[in-house]
Amino acid sequence: MRVAEAVAVVGLRGVGLVVASCLAGPQRRVLALEVDRARYLALREGRLPFFEPGLEARFREAMGCGWLEVTSDPASLKANLVCVGAHPDEVPELADVLAFAEPGLVVALQAPVPLATADRLRRQILELRGPEFSFGVVSNPLVLRRGFAVPDFLRPRAVVLGGEPRWAVDRVADLYRGSSALVLRTDLRTAESCGWTGVALPSAVADLVERVRRHCGEDVDFDVVLRASLGGLADLARTRHLQGPAWGFPAAAPEPDRSCSGQTPASVGLAAP
Repeated sequence: MRVAEAVAVVGLRGVGLVVASCLAGPQRRVLALEVDRARYLALREGRLPFFEPGLEARFREAMGCGWLEVTSDPASLKANLVCVGAHPDEVPELADVLAFAEPGLVVALQAPVPLATADRLRRQILELRGPEFSFGVVSNPLVLRRGFAVPDFLRPRAVVLGGEPRWAVDRVADLYRGSSALVLRTDLRTAESCGWTGVALPSAVADLVERVRRHCGEDVDFDVVLRASLGGLADLARTRHLQGPAWGFPAAAPEPDRSCSGQTPASVGLAAP
């Protein structure tokens, strides 16, 4: 049995909790960081801050089997692949994680974020650790639909990866080894554009990915097609004012007996179905 490297997950909001719960398994240990005391205690007890079908069962199974560990100590995250499940500005503990990280660090931004977020994070790491520190930042935006977040992550139709250096992108791509997803490799800006445009205009981006999938095997530069098509979609999203802080996620009432913080799916980054 091939055992994958341990993965750390920070930003345990909607996307982060789904990533941590679904990645954890007998072949991969996941370390999840939650520094808020109330949230940390609730998660340790198996109580999630919002309801998403199938998520609580996966979370509790992973915790019970020892595949997933929730910690409040950034220094204990002994993993060189760090998945960030929220906007970096909403994860202040990320700075502590970066300070304790060892060379060869890969940071995967998995929540849809505005353009240039990855560039800002790269500058932050360089200022914190210096130019000799080896690292990579990869944009891997996950557009997970509310009510379908678990199957969307486990059985993605396509995975967008943008970043550098190549070894960093390869490490994130390894998370999807064995899936039938179409892996689209591009640059950071295009990946970021794909993420937040996918939230604002999900049907348009889904159609674009399907067109790319249909052309698989043909002599087509998929990266050029992706960039050109996303340019128009991004302009449309901007004209509709859909790239605000909530990115147009509709609200939905959580199940009160499952809530430990009053969060709703709309506030944690899960898109409309």
